[in-house]
Amino acid sequence: MMTTKELLTKELHRSTRDFVSYLKEYAAKEIEGPLSQEKWTMSQVIQHVILVDRSVLGLVQQSFDQTKDGHYHKYKIRDLLLNRHQKVKNPKDSNPAGDQQKSISDWLEEFQTGRQKLIGLIENDQIDLDSEAAYPHFVLGDLTRRDWLYLVCFHSDRHIAQIQEDLFCASTF
Repeated sequence: MMTTKELLTKELHRSTRDFVSYLKEYAAKEIEGPLSQEKWTMSQVIQHVILVDRSVLGLVQQSFDQTKDGHYHKYKIRDLLLNRHQKVKNPKDSNPAGDQQKSISDWLEEFQTGRQKLIGLIENDQIDLDSEAAYPHFVLGDLTRRDWLYLVCFHSDRHIAQIQEDLFCASTF
């Protein structure tokens, strides 16, 4: 049976690999404009994911004041994040600045660097994955560090699903 640390690092590697390969596929097709009105460009999606990852990275290294009776199950977090029928308004600090100076490849490299830092902290036991200490998410409620880390994985998956929907909708009109 895999440990929590092994499961999380495996999931982080998987979600990182999936996000990068999916976005590279569309970068090669030079889809850079918004996919539809009031949508982000591919660069902005990557920048948003980076901002959320950084926020969670900083958060899980702090002390949490609240406690939670148990973690969310990995699949519960996945189901909550991948529910595309529930739209979530992002906090302003996770909205991309619209910096168009970097290429999609540059943004993906920055994304991968951040994910490697997070994985390194987990692999070196610098994040307490078994603690019941929790910090509130603005929609999901109290999350333990393990919950927050699974959120990172499935957040990038959510944006893959969103891009797929946008591309499908754009191709049907």
